[in-house]
Amino acid sequence: MELMRSMTQREFEARMAWIEEEIDRPSREDWYLMQIAAEVCRTRVRNPQDVKLSDMKLRSGKQEVPQTMTKEEATARAKSCWFGMLGVGREKKHHGT
Repeated sequence: MELMRSMTQREFEARMAWIEEEIDRPSREDWYLMQIAAEVCRTRVRNPQDVKLSDMKLRSGKQEVPQTMTKEEATARAKSCWFGMLGVGREKKHHGT
């Protein structure tokens, strides 16, 4: 909360954009911590050889959205997302019966 009061909205957005870019470029310490996390994970799974170092990499929260979506596709995607969050089932269309 104190951090938000100490900067302007533009500074805050610039900092968030910088953090978003930095999460995709792990530092030397990040790689070391990913190795430790992978080894801990390998002790707890049935097939330790399946645990990859890349599985431990933090990923940004934003989702890649294709730029070539039609309006109908975007609407269907949004509805699907909302239905899933609200736990609402879609109505099934009955064809001829």
